[in-house]
Amino acid sequence: MKKANLISIKSCLDAWNTKHQETTRLILNAHIYEYYCYDTIIRENPNVHIILAKTQKSQSKNGFIYKNNGSIYYSQHEIDLAEFDILGLDDNGKLYWWEATVGNSNELKILQKLRKKTELVSKLFDDVNFTVIVPEEREFLHDYTTMVIPPPNYEDFYKDYFELTSDMSNCWPIDELNKAAKHYDYIGEIISLSKKFFANEITEYKSKLIERLYNLDDFGKDEINYYNVRRKLYGKIITKGSKKYKVEGDETKLIEKRKATNFELRLIAKRLMGNSKK
Repeated sequence: MKKANLISIKSCLDAWNTKHQETTRLILNAHIYEYYCYDTIIRENPNVHIILAKTQKSQSKNGFIYKNNGSIYYSQHEIDLAEFDILGLDDNGKLYWWEATVGNSNELKILQKLRKKTELVSKLFDDVNFTVIVPEEREFLHDYTTMVIPPPNYEDFYKDYFELTSDMSNCWPIDELNKAAKHYDYIGEIISLSKKFFANEITEYKSKLIERLYNLDDFGKDEINYYNVRRKLYGKIITKGSKKYKVEGDETKLIEKRKATNFELRLIAKRLMGNSKK
């Protein structure tokens, strides 16, 4: 067996064997189902170059990257915008995208994630074939094209490694995704939309991808006003010493240094400073 064909599930398996809690079993099975679907999609789509995943080394740069044991992410400036289950390209540059989900309890959360990813993908590719893979029909996914892949007998895969058995010779590396994708400037779009929103050129903006629009005139001050696009309310970023706090209504939260908000604030400030020197 080649190492490239082995996906470690040891940590999930150990958690189940140690705790024997229902949540650990469900997490283990969800991983197995995703890998089982990945293997199935490679085997059943010989004319699509499925992007290698699940076993690749992590990378740190912009665009499509590998993180967390070979999962595919789209990231800009250390901000992870989305994680994707299975991606592929045909010879004409058409994107094929599959998301596998076993969930049926938290329907709203699943739909929100799908909408966010769909919004991002629409900015990167003109021609997209998207399918949600499910173990059985899910009524709440009626707006999406779905494919039923019945689950395997999970306990047959309770081993340290999941072995991929499909022929992967037609698969492509992740660099091919970045070559095919259109340019997208996440921070640039936030700046552009923020200018329009706080100048009242637009009065409403709907997005699952962009969460906040900022009053750019406040940058350089200890208090930055913003609009939460998803929750449709205004808030403030307050700086006290080396710490930043997000205030929305009666709720005040410390912004952790690795959170997207911190990266956005730093990158926007850098862009604005650069523009002021021109």
